[in-house]
Amino acid sequence: MTLSWRWFVVAFISYFVSGSLLSSLSTQSQIVPIWLPAGIALVGCYIWWWRFFPAVFIASLFFNLSTHNIQELAQVSQALLAEVTLIALGATLQAIIGSACLKYWFGNPLVLKSEKEILGFVVIVGVLVNLIAANFGVFALSQFNPSYNTDNYWQNMLVWWMGDSLGVVVGAPFILALVGFNGFDLQTRKSRLLIISISSLLFIMVSLSTLFFAKYSYNNALALAKRELQVIDNGLRGEISNNQSQLQLLSRFLQTNPELSREEFAAFSSELISGQSAIKALYWNPVINQQDIGNFVAKLQTIYQQPIIINGNSLSENDPMVVVKYINPEQGNENAIGFNVFSNPERRAALEKPLNPYFLRATPIIQLVQSNVAEAAYLLFAPVYATEQNSDSSDINKPQVIGYATGVFLVDQMLTQALRTAVSDIFWYELQDKNTQQVFAGNTQAGQSQLNNDVNLMTLTFDLSGQHWQMELVPKRPFLIHYQSDLSTLLYIFQILIVAFSIAFILLMNNRQMVLNHLVNERTNDLVLATQEAKKSNLAKGQFLANMSHELRTPLNAVLGFSQLAKKANDITILRSYLDKIASASTTLLALINDILDFSKIESEKLILEQTPFDMDFLLKKINSLFESSAKHKHIEWQVTNHLPANLWLLGDPLRLEQIITNICSNAIKFTHQGKVILSVNLLNMPKELNNGTFVTLQISVKDSGIGMNEEQLQNLFSAFTQADSSTTRKFGGTGLGLSISKKLCELMRGSCTVESQVNVGSVFTFQVPLQRCSAPKAFPLPTQIDLSELAGKHILVAEDNEINQLVVTEMLRSLAIETVIVENGLLAVEAATTQHFDLVLMDCQMPVLDGYEATKRIRRFVHLQQLPIIALTADVTQESKDNAKTAGLNAHLSKPISFEELTTCLLKFLVKA
Repeated sequence: MTLSWRWFVVAFISYFVSGSLLSSLSTQSQIVPIWLPAGIALVGCYIWWWRFFPAVFIASLFFNLSTHNIQELAQVSQALLAEVTLIALGATLQAIIGSACLKYWFGNPLVLKSEKEILGFVVIVGVLVNLIAANFGVFALSQFNPSYNTDNYWQNMLVWWMGDSLGVVVGAPFILALVGFNGFDLQTRKSRLLIISISSLLFIMVSLSTLFFAKYSYNNALALAKRELQVIDNGLRGEISNNQSQLQLLSRFLQTNPELSREEFAAFSSELISGQSAIKALYWNPVINQQDIGNFVAKLQTIYQQPIIINGNSLSENDPMVVVKYINPEQGNENAIGFNVFSNPERRAALEKPLNPYFLRATPIIQLVQSNVAEAAYLLFAPVYATEQNSDSSDINKPQVIGYATGVFLVDQMLTQALRTAVSDIFWYELQDKNTQQVFAGNTQAGQSQLNNDVNLMTLTFDLSGQHWQMELVPKRPFLIHYQSDLSTLLYIFQILIVAFSIAFILLMNNRQMVLNHLVNERTNDLVLATQEAKKSNLAKGQFLANMSHELRTPLNAVLGFSQLAKKANDITILRSYLDKIASASTTLLALINDILDFSKIESEKLILEQTPFDMDFLLKKINSLFESSAKHKHIEWQVTNHLPANLWLLGDPLRLEQIITNICSNAIKFTHQGKVILSVNLLNMPKELNNGTFVTLQISVKDSGIGMNEEQLQNLFSAFTQADSSTTRKFGGTGLGLSISKKLCELMRGSCTVESQVNVGSVFTFQVPLQRCSAPKAFPLPTQIDLSELAGKHILVAEDNEINQLVVTEMLRSLAIETVIVENGLLAVEAATTQHFDLVLMDCQMPVLDGYEATKRIRRFVHLQQLPIIALTADVTQESKDNAKTAGLNAHLSKPISFEELTTCLLKFLVKA
């Protein structure tokens, strides 16, 4: 499947644009419930293969960069590059593997021919392969994006995975149905239009359901944030109240013990500080009139045993001083001892501001004097009043302030005590002075408010002993979009199941219709071709049967004619001549029948080649002797050129190899009227050392100077039932099967057969077969003089149901002076063999009552008959027949018609000791 570069660019841009449009449906940063770019990437790689790989990577890279704000892009970091690169790599690898499955395994989902392939596309390509990008993407975000919520890692991966799966299952069929839409026939366009409609409907359904559920989940998250807001309000107010209570306890203690010692103050204040991390320090700041300053300083020096001066001048001449007398903890705060609090205008204003003299007074957020680093803190003052015993005032409505119990409270520690740790995961918050809008605490790291314009802004206000604080909170986006009800995962699973089932169903219906249409067209074409082939085959078979009728009747006519003449002949010389002609005609008839039977066995794949050692030189000598006289009779030259090394033994089927050579040589001599026929034998690619087990290629070529053939004749030369020229049938004779059999035998030997020919010049037939070198058999018999007299007087049992065959075998054996007993079936053969003595049994395999195989098995059950030679006589010469004979216990196999030479050779083998 190929498309123009214009479509290539459209696919590239569509990846980026569709990703941007679908981002509005995101349920987590970078995760979309239906991610069409995954389907676009898959189809692009399937169509353009490796040329689209960079397009997927670049489009994914640019899209993921576009999801970050301008500030982040202006300061591109290694973490950001690693994040987007890893995501793009996962998307590309997923598209490559998915498209490879389609390209080399399943094929186009719209033209798949089996249900397994369709289900494989949906399950493997549409679902399982999409785990790749999900794993890469969520891992990249969790490792390199600090703002990414990693609390639900596996749920995030599940959502990403399902988004890609929906994008592939819906998007891939949709896009493939559009590709080349106008080029299809009407029926195919209707099928593809249905796929487009169903895919679009599924996309709309998934998008709307996701939007609805996202809105529902968003509102639930806001409601949860508002409930959490009340917890924050209660917690912070409780912490403020707790701090005030601690300071009031110190105030009451100082009121009853204004002249307490340094040790007493330390002991009591330590108990108050214990467990209260927000309390930085507690002070006792008595009010000292100007005239008492000297005495007070002297007391301080006595208490601390070191020179101490008052730090901080009064703002006016007659102002009293509020001086730090005691502090806990002292370590790190030594510089604060002797400090005049009234020297600071803000702190003086805080102490004088309340209308109610009993109220606590707080300062604005300050920088602590003794701090080396900025710490957001505030001072809280609790007035300590004189009791009736030590009061100098006579106005009971205006109690006398003798000092202030003072506490330094750290804002961050107070927030830590008041707020749960999870609050920072839910909200962005800022705590600020309501009047100055100055942010002094929060998790936005901003000095001025950054949250007041947010649509989800929530506000809390606190009155802190004369100071007004405002807390602004905004639910974090990751919390709002990550918070899902327990039904969210079920929704995604339900979506993918519905979509996958729907797409699988529509693809099955589409492909079944396509298969049906294809089958109809294929059957129609096959029917036309079959009709043509049938006509051609019937014509060829008709010609073949006509030829066979002639070829079979010719030797049969000779047999019958000379048989009738032999009955009337009295002259022994004439009678021998008739018998010779009958024998020759019978041999010709047998050869014709063998050709037909061999072809039948090859076509039914029942021909099995033997693997036996044979001497190639001996085989060539046999071929030479066979055709030397024929060539001499036609006055043409016959030549055998043997280039084989001496004593070359090969492993193969010598009879079939001889059959191939005989067929080709016979044709060459038949169609050559003058000139010569040359048989050449070579070894190709012969190794330097020709060892046993080495495979060699045997090449045999037969070159003649006969009538030759044209190109049209060569095309049908090896076809069954045909000859190069039908006119040669009666002129030259033959079945038309010889060359077809030779070629098929050659192919069975894993070889090849070729021919070159030129009309009136001649032909060259060449065939090559691979054979294995082997050593000569150890017990290979050497030619010796055969003495048939040793067979005289032997007793042989002949089991044969056909009377003519009985007569033929009996007469052959009688000519060897062998005594015979004839039985008609296998049951009688068993009875005779067990009750009489025989030197050998000739057993027909197909007989009534009991066949030869079963009869042999029964004979072998007798211990004294287990060594008795039993020879099979059968017209079935297949390898299967030979195997059955061997299994049944027969010693050898003789085929019908029976050859006298083969019979005597077999008898000598089993009856005469070497």
